[in-house]
Amino acid sequence: MAVTSYSIGATTNTLRFIFITEGVFIGLLSFVLAAALSVPVSVGCDAVLGTALRGKPIPAAFTLLGIALWLTIVMGGSHVSKRAARPTCDTHQYPQGVSLRIK
Repeated sequence: MAVTSYSIGATTNTLRFIFITEGVFIGLLSFVLAAALSVPVSVGCDAVLGTALRGKPIPAAFTLLGIALWLTIVMGGSHVSKRAARPTCDTHQYPQGVSLRIK
Protein backbone atom coordinates (compact mmCIF):
# COMPACT_ATOMS: atom_id res chain seq x y z
CA MET A 1 0.00 0.00 0.00
CA ALA A 2 2.76 2.44 0.85
CA VAL A 3 4.46 2.21 -2.54
CA THR A 4 1.18 2.58 -4.43
CA SER A 5 0.05 5.52 -2.30
CA TYR A 6 3.42 7.21 -2.61
CA SER A 7 3.44 6.79 -6.37
CA ILE A 8 0.05 8.50 -6.66
CA GLY A 9 1.15 11.37 -4.44
CA ALA A 10 -0.19 10.50 -0.99
CA THR A 11 1.56 12.26 1.87
CA THR A 12 2.52 10.74 5.21
CA ASN A 13 -0.41 12.46 6.89
CA THR A 14 -2.82 11.12 4.26
CA LEU A 15 -1.58 7.58 4.79
CA ARG A 16 -1.80 8.00 8.55
CA PHE A 17 -5.39 9.29 8.25
CA ILE A 18 -6.39 6.35 6.04
CA PHE A 19 -4.80 3.85 8.41
CA ILE A 20 -6.40 5.32 11.54
CA THR A 21 -9.82 5.77 9.94
CA GLU A 22 -9.78 2.17 8.75
CA GLY A 23 -8.92 0.93 12.25
CA VAL A 24 -11.67 2.98 13.90
CA PHE A 25 -14.25 1.96 11.28
CA ILE A 26 -13.43 -1.74 11.69
CA GLY A 27 -13.63 -1.32 15.48
CA LEU A 28 -17.04 0.35 15.31
CA LEU A 29 -18.33 -2.19 12.81
CA SER A 30 -17.23 -5.07 15.02
CA PHE A 31 -18.88 -3.41 18.02
CA VAL A 32 -22.21 -3.04 16.21
CA LEU A 33 -22.14 -6.64 14.95
CA ALA A 34 -21.14 -7.99 18.37
CA ALA A 35 -23.85 -5.99 20.11
CA ALA A 36 -26.49 -7.21 17.64
CA LEU A 37 -25.42 -10.86 17.97
CA SER A 38 -24.96 -10.80 21.73
CA VAL A 39 -28.65 -10.34 22.49
CA PRO A 40 -30.01 -13.53 20.83
CA VAL A 41 -26.97 -15.58 21.86
CA SER A 42 -27.26 -14.44 25.50
CA VAL A 43 -31.01 -15.10 25.62
CA GLY A 44 -30.48 -18.56 24.11
CA CYS A 45 -27.65 -19.45 26.49
CA ASP A 46 -29.60 -18.18 29.49
CA ALA A 47 -32.60 -20.29 28.49
CA VAL A 48 -30.58 -23.46 27.90
CA LEU A 49 -28.34 -23.18 30.96
CA GLY A 50 -31.13 -21.99 33.23
CA THR A 51 -33.36 -24.87 32.19
CA ALA A 52 -30.54 -27.39 32.58
CA LEU A 53 -29.36 -26.13 35.96
CA ARG A 54 -32.45 -24.64 37.64
CA GLY A 55 -35.37 -26.10 35.73
CA LYS A 56 -36.49 -22.69 34.44
CA PRO A 57 -34.90 -20.12 32.10
CA ILE A 58 -32.73 -17.37 33.56
CA PRO A 59 -34.03 -13.93 32.59
CA ALA A 60 -31.53 -12.10 30.38
CA ALA A 61 -30.42 -8.67 31.57
CA PHE A 62 -28.45 -6.07 29.63
CA THR A 63 -27.07 -2.81 30.99
CA LEU A 64 -25.92 0.35 29.32
CA LEU A 65 -22.79 0.21 31.47
CA GLY A 66 -21.82 -3.11 29.89
CA ILE A 67 -22.39 -1.75 26.38
CA ALA A 68 -20.40 1.42 27.17
CA LEU A 69 -17.57 -0.64 28.67
CA TRP A 70 -17.40 -2.86 25.60
CA LEU A 71 -17.37 0.19 23.30
CA THR A 72 -14.51 1.63 25.36
CA ILE A 73 -12.54 -1.61 25.01
CA VAL A 74 -13.14 -1.72 21.25
CA MET A 75 -12.12 1.91 20.77
CA GLY A 76 -9.04 1.27 22.91
CA GLY A 77 -8.11 -1.49 20.49
CA SER A 78 -8.70 0.86 17.59
CA HIS A 79 -6.37 3.34 19.27
CA VAL A 80 -3.61 0.79 18.77
CA SER A 81 -3.91 1.49 15.04
CA LYS A 82 -3.11 5.13 15.75
CA ARG A 83 0.12 4.14 17.48
CA ALA A 84 0.95 1.60 14.78
CA ALA A 85 0.40 4.11 11.98
CA ARG A 86 3.50 6.13 12.81
CA PRO A 87 6.20 3.63 11.79
CA THR A 88 4.10 2.15 8.98
CA CYS A 89 3.41 5.46 7.28
CA ASP A 90 6.99 6.65 7.48
CA THR A 91 8.34 3.64 5.57
CA HIS A 92 7.20 5.00 2.20
CA GLN A 93 9.90 7.69 2.09
CA TYR A 94 12.72 6.70 -0.22
CA PRO A 95 16.36 7.84 -0.33
CA GLN A 96 17.43 10.60 -2.70
CA GLY A 97 17.63 9.56 -6.33
CA VAL A 98 15.13 6.71 -6.10
CA SER A 99 12.26 7.18 -8.51
CA LEU A 100 9.16 5.06 -8.88
CA ARG A 101 7.86 6.79 -12.00
CA ILE A 102 6.79 4.54 -14.84
CA LYS A 103 7.98 5.71 -18.28
